[in-house]
Amino acid sequence: MKLIQLNIWQGRLIKQAVRFLLREQPDIICLQELSSSAIGDAGFLETNSLEQLKTALSVEYAAFAPRWNYDLMGVRAGYGNGILSRLPIIGEETRFLHGVLNENFVFGRDYRFMTNAQRVKLSVAGKELEVFNHHGYYLPDPNGNETSKAGLENLAAWAGEYASPTILTGDLNVWPQSPALQMLNSHFRNLITEHAIDSTLSQLNFADVACDYIFVNDQIKVQHFEVSEELVSDHKALILEFDI
Repeated sequence: MKLIQLNIWQGRLIKQAVRFLLREQPDIICLQELSSSAIGDAGFLETNSLEQLKTALSVEYAAFAPRWNYDLMGVRAGYGNGILSRLPIIGEETRFLHGVLNENFVFGRDYRFMTNAQRVKLSVAGKELEVFNHHGYYLPDPNGNETSKAGLENLAAWAGEYASPTILTGDLNVWPQSPALQMLNSHFRNLITEHAIDSTLSQLNFADVACDYIFVNDQIKVQHFEVSEELVSDHKALILEFDI
């Protein structure tokens, strides 16, 4: 099986991302900064990246976990995290690790740094696979702070509840040396540190740091892991090939 982790940058390079994903043919796609709506280009960014990806990739199953919802030209829209899957989703849950869902978000007025994490349970040939997806609390300092640490420790405890094969992905907004990552590192294999990845940001980003991750528990058999250099976002795509 193949999983791809990507902060999709609100779909600014959606065409490039679609070409990349069509070629890679992942079974599971974990996305952050994902938009969903019933309309397309609003003149400044893609607002229906989820719908475009589902259609272009012919993916049957999807779970969307908005950080906020808002009205856009009379249409309901959302922004947050999403998981697309060719494998059946047989359970899903979303938890906010900082703040709460804003159902009527107004740009320029409302707080936008709330964070949530989503969990989906997938059916894989009679077995169950847990996949977690999170966009971490943002600070300019990649060390994070107590809010970053509390959120990631809560996520590690949640994901650690499951004895079944588990994968945890996301743009966590902290670098590998951050104290906020220590509980995750103690519960799971950190494939970014194992492969000594220096940066997961593309040339379109102003920074140069590893902040995107894939963690796995001991029920996941890693076959291959890499960080793609193909330009599909301001972040690089992480590719995991695995068995359970």
